[in-house]
Amino acid sequence: MNFKKNFVFLLCMAFVSLGLPAYGKIKNTPLISKSGKPITTPFISFKSGKVVKNEYINKSLGFKFVLPKEYRFLTNEEIALITNIAADETITDKKAQAELKKQKDFVEMVAVITNDTNNNVHVLVRNLSDNVDVEPLITMLSQELNELQNSFDNFVVTQDGKQNLAGMEFYVLSMDWIMNGEKYHQKKFIQSWNKKIVFISFTYDTDDELKKMINAFHKIK
Repeated sequence: MNFKKNFVFLLCMAFVSLGLPAYGKIKNTPLISKSGKPITTPFISFKSGKVVKNEYINKSLGFKFVLPKEYRFLTNEEIALITNIAADETITDKKAQAELKKQKDFVEMVAVITNDTNNNVHVLVRNLSDNVDVEPLITMLSQELNELQNSFDNFVVTQDGKQNLAGMEFYVLSMDWIMNGEKYHQKKFIQSWNKKIVFISFTYDTDDELKKMINAFHKIK
């Protein structure tokens, strides 16, 4: 895997999965729980799912991901390395760098295609101190992601409504951008339930490849 070429997907992952606390916006606009209380320290530890041979299984979330042909899972060491690269090469604030490097503990799974393209899927899960309405979160993340327009060419983020995945309904954000003359497409499936916020992100070059990755998720019966 070309880490230099693919680190951008983890950078975008980090922005969204963190709710951008390293940049202070989540502190200025705190998430509000259904009980009406602001979530000032929303992210705590989470017990991960497991990669078993060619499957990632998360019983607590009720789904599994079966590796499509020509894909492989990244190892924990690779995830740590690429996260550190993203932090060191894209963020100048030392405190923000340290915060980003911690996030590998919340990366549930990363699967990449084995040929020289950017197709990949990753799952991140965070525990919340309470249930939270995901719609205001989607709006906030859309606004924050639009700030990336200064970093990439033709960067566009759109809210695509809701879509079913593995028997569950997710909110979907789409992003398209150009970096170093290469086009990137990414969809983020976002949902909260049982005091958890879940991000499933797909980076793809064709609609057929996106469909292949989406269809690799299955509900655990």
